Amino acid sequence: MVAHSLEDDEKFDGTCTPPLTHVLSSEEYNSSWDKLHITTRKTMLSTSPQHTQSRLRTFLLIGLLVSQSIGVIGFFTSVFISLGPYVSSDSDRGYQDTLGYLVIFTIATVFEVYIAIDSLVSQNAPQLVALCLFEGSMTGFGAMLPHQIHRALAYDDTISTIPPSLLNSIKWRLYVVPAIIGVATVIMSWLTWHFSQDFGWHAYKKLGANIALRKAMRVKSVFYLLQKFCFFFLVGFCVLIVQMRKQSQGVLQTLDIVFPVLSLIVSGLVQIFTSIAVELELRFFVFIYGIFWLAALFFVGYEIIEIHPLSEATESQHTLILFSSLTILLLFSKMIVSIFCHMNFNKGLKGAEDSYIIRLFSKKASFETSASHSAKSTHKLQRRAVLD
Repeated sequence: MVAHSLEDDEKFDGTCTPPLTHVLSSEEYNSSWDKLHITTRKTMLSTSPQHTQSRLRTFLLIGLLVSQSIGVIGFFTSVFISLGPYVSSDSDRGYQDTLGYLVIFTIATVFEVYIAIDSLVSQNAPQLVALCLFEGSMTGFGAMLPHQIHRALAYDDTISTIPPSLLNSIKWRLYVVPAIIGVATVIMSWLTWHFSQDFGWHAYKKLGANIALRKAMRVKSVFYLLQKFCFFFLVGFCVLIVQMRKQSQGVLQTLDIVFPVLSLIVSGLVQIFTSIAVELELRFFVFIYGIFWLAALFFVGYEIIEIHPLSEATESQHTLILFSSLTILLLFSKMIVSIFCHMNFNKGLKGAEDSYIIRLFSKKASFETSASHSAKSTHKLQRRAVLD
């Protein structure tokens, strides 16, 4: 029998037993655990009945608004095309009013789709509620259109040249528009109630039971929705201004188009930078927003003074009063809510809220935080390995 030495036993143990001295780094440990946790969570959420119902409601809301856009734009376009052979010139009031309403409703329906998608992505319940109110106001506004367009056609004697059958068809199509929007409003209100329940639970998970932070987040959400709706009514106001100048002058001057377009571009850029400033809690840029707010108020007031004599000779005067009044009201509301947003700075909402803007502009800070956390985790793991 061959004797085994101690060295042979150690070699044999080394070939059969794997080394136990390897210590996982914090990156390997955390990444593997996070991947497992995220995968498990996604699997559970994707298969839960609540997630399936929420997804169905999301598809239903987007599909409802897209179908409404197609229907409303289609009916208005058909009316506009039907009036084409019976107008004497492009400056006829009925023809121009129909074109103006077509542009406004087209922008409104596309705007609603954008607001719905933005509300679902940001989980902004107040914005969905405001969208329902906006949809209801569109129903009332659409109900007044047949009477206004009929008066505009009668003013230019265009209505006498239209066959009675075609005139009845045009009236029927114009009455269908508010009916479509009204049905969509009822369905949207029901969906909004369900979404508000889901979004409230999401806010609780994100901010906890801190009532002050939840109120601050609600104020910020109201500010964002006021910005979007104010921009829409400003667009409608500019469309009506251009339309009225076209009706009164016959030919538009270059400044009649360039000035409103530049105002809308500047207003859109200011809203983007203001949203970033409020999200990142930059006080200096919020003060600059006040200067642009005064400029926007001056622009609306100047255009109202300039266009008021021209609006008296058109059938869109009531629409202009509506859009100008709502634009001014929303401008003042934005300024008041922006002051409350400024008062909520440095209260912990910036770090507690999971925002895309914060993730975009705070990559460096988050990297440094994760690096320090990684170093601490590595130190703890090494201490544990030594103790073991």
